[in-house]
Amino acid sequence: QAQGRADRQTRSKSRIGRKQVVLRMDALPPRVRDLVFVLSAHNSRDLTKFSNITMTVSDTEMDAEFTRFDVGQGGRSESVAICSLSCLSDGLWHALGIGTTCRGTAKDHKLVLDKLLTLGYPRNVSMRRQEPIILQSMQQTLDFQRPVKGTALTISATNVMKLHYVLELVESEIEPGDAPDLTHKVTKQAVITDMVTAMAGSGADRFRPRHIVMLPAEARAMAKLSIEVRWRYPHPDDLAAEERDCRFVDVAGLCFSRRALQEVVDYRGAHGVRLVHNGVFDESGVWLGKVGTGDATDGQISYQGEKYNDLAENGEQSLVLNLEKMPPSSTDVFLVATSPVVQDIGIFQDVKVVLRDAENPGHEIMTINMPQTATPAEAAILCRISRTEGRNWQVGAFRSGCNGNAIDYRPLIAHLRNIQERKHGRTAPLWSHRVSRLDAVKQLETVMNPLLNWKKNALSRRHSAATASLTVAAAATPADGSAPFRASFGKLGSDKGAGDASSSAGPLLKRTESSIGGPMSSAPSSMLKRRNSASGLIG
Repeated sequence: QAQGRADRQTRSKSRIGRKQVVLRMDALPPRVRDLVFVLSAHNSRDLTKFSNITMTVSDTEMDAEFTRFDVGQGGRSESVAICSLSCLSDGLWHALGIGTTCRGTAKDHKLVLDKLLTLGYPRNVSMRRQEPIILQSMQQTLDFQRPVKGTALTISATNVMKLHYVLELVESEIEPGDAPDLTHKVTKQAVITDMVTAMAGSGADRFRPRHIVMLPAEARAMAKLSIEVRWRYPHPDDLAAEERDCRFVDVAGLCFSRRALQEVVDYRGAHGVRLVHNGVFDESGVWLGKVGTGDATDGQISYQGEKYNDLAENGEQSLVLNLEKMPPSSTDVFLVATSPVVQDIGIFQDVKVVLRDAENPGHEIMTINMPQTATPAEAAILCRISRTEGRNWQVGAFRSGCNGNAIDYRPLIAHLRNIQERKHGRTAPLWSHRVSRLDAVKQLETVMNPLLNWKKNALSRRHSAATASLTVAAAATPADGSAPFRASFGKLGSDKGAGDASSSAGPLLKRTESSIGGPMSSAPSSMLKRRNSASGLIG
């Protein structure tokens, strides 16, 4: 804790002024590493009227003088930076004279601080400001199209800055030997010389080539992708009548094998998408929910966790996608964000997905922001990660809304299936497991020929006084032909006759309808005997 004490003495003859500051060096916080002393004019425009400006550093307990700094004439500047005290790696405080004039006074220290930054004070902030200058210089020297990205920056206690960077190479844009050649170019002396020149042009002329050391670079393929979906909580005005907890957004990864839905992965894990209607297996079927029958992606899409910061009012969920070990049949992975509570993803602010290299978390590959829209939608399709050729993958931004959420994904899956059909077409049959059954039915179509011939003969023998009608109901027979086809016909007369026939043959007609599964027409009992004899002939 610093304690200041001002003691100004003015003598009428000598006109000498003095200001004294007392510092407890042992009580300063550990994070304080630099102290800079600046003298500025209080009630005049500049320091022209002041001369013989000096500063003395002494030990108040022993009354011993450590060092003295002479500035001399103040000149036409508003302030002057006299000296600095810095705590170095040896744990001791070292005094260093500056003697640089600048603009700014005690009423506004902004100009003074800007000047100190150009001089390298504080050292931590000043060295961090050189990062974009160094990265831009590397891009220009190497004649690299994509910007050089910094992934990490650390400054040690000995004031050594270590900057980690990455050069993004796309296999479709480079030749096979470009990556090894680039790793050798970054360590050449020309790159270091251009860095020093660029930093000197920005005002940091204290650096020399000997101060920069380029460590060996390596080229590797990106295998794992870290996916972070972030959002801000809805505004309280949008939730005036809502009492439920509306902070949550569910993130899911839906994997497709061309048109076929392969897997759904969300906060519950992998769903094992393998069942469709009536429990029949179908690669192109509709998702029924989490069944726990295994992960179709071999565990290469995994849910990592969620974070919520109620103070900053934001949340985050993350997934990891292992591109290198994805099954060969996997072609597309959709990233979606859904709102299961309020069922409107549009009320969440700043919804975005950040793609990073999972093995190098500081490497941010891409950020996709979801635009604000007034149209209500339960889900937001953020992007699609799709396979191109071989081991290559590409990212496409969708940023569109649709229905469906973590409670019921079926509307969302139907929408994504339409997108996949437009991309891959409908080359595969929709119900591939039923092809063999359809072929068997086609082979049994010849059984219908006798029935069709009998129908024609019956219609030709219609009575001249009435109108005859024929109702045919058939049941699909197994392959062995054990159950015969059945047919019924009747003569339509007066309403009374029809009613009598319906009452006399009611039980038999009901049994026939339940066994076949279709409606039957009413017929007289005498005609039912003819129906039985006819069906016996057909059988």
